Amino acid sequence: MEEDEDYDYLLQGASLSCMEEMNSLLNCAETNFFSATGKNLPKWRQCHPSNKIDDSSILVGGYKIPKGSLFYPCSGRDVVDAIKFFGDRVNEYHFSDPFHPLFKTLNRDVAPKISDVINLPSIGNIVLHEGGVTKKPAYGQPSVFHQKDGVFTLIDDITNMSVFYYRGDSQGEGGSGQNWLGPVLFDLVLSRLMNGGLICTDGANGSGEIYHRLMKLEVNEAYHYRNLVIKRLDVSLPAKRLQMFVWQVHENSYTLPSTE
Repeated sequence: MEEDEDYDYLLQGASLSCMEEMNSLLNCAETNFFSATGKNLPKWRQCHPSNKIDDSSILVGGYKIPKGSLFYPCSGRDVVDAIKFFGDRVNEYHFSDPFHPLFKTLNRDVAPKISDVINLPSIGNIVLHEGGVTKKPAYGQPSVFHQKDGVFTLIDDITNMSVFYYRGDSQGEGGSGQNWLGPVLFDLVLSRLMNGGLICTDGANGSGEIYHRLMKLEVNEAYHYRNLVIKRLDVSLPAKRLQMFVWQVHENSYTLPSTE
């Protein structure tokens, strides 16, 4: 998220008002996040592997995807559907929830308190607590359960992310209040996703023009964001309460894979 980037060029599919809003939101979010946490939001596409779809990739729903990690923030105990659908199509599953992890570590010090929660504009709630981690197979698949804030988990612990999975969250009681599909955190997700990776979501905690345009895409339609092409796939995922959408993300220099 470099301040001197040409957003008029990068946000090709967005309106001028949206580009101006994004520029302002990202710059403010970077400043606020660093002031509150002492951490920088990663710069755009700086920490993702520059991979192509090749023979080592696997198939899901007839589409090729790179084989990396699946990350599900604010997951609580909702792990079954993701693992059953993707199986061994990903290398490792990462579930993150500071307050409702599936497996809690034995160290009580990793449990955050309400006083550890702050709210940042455009980002939402952030849990300022180091947290803990438990590595334990789930339904036969290698899994990592982070009792830690989801934003910190993505920045600190997730590498080679091939699937971002997110659903059933809210701003109300019992929800994370974290804006994963709002302009700032969605930008972070897209920045860290491998080429050919998937976003699987029911649209929870979404906002902004880019989000609304993506939600309106028909199957096989695409939207341009920065140097990415985001295409809605014809893939049906198990739903919790609302329909799940699947988008595939590619850099412009790569050719979108076709169904078999």
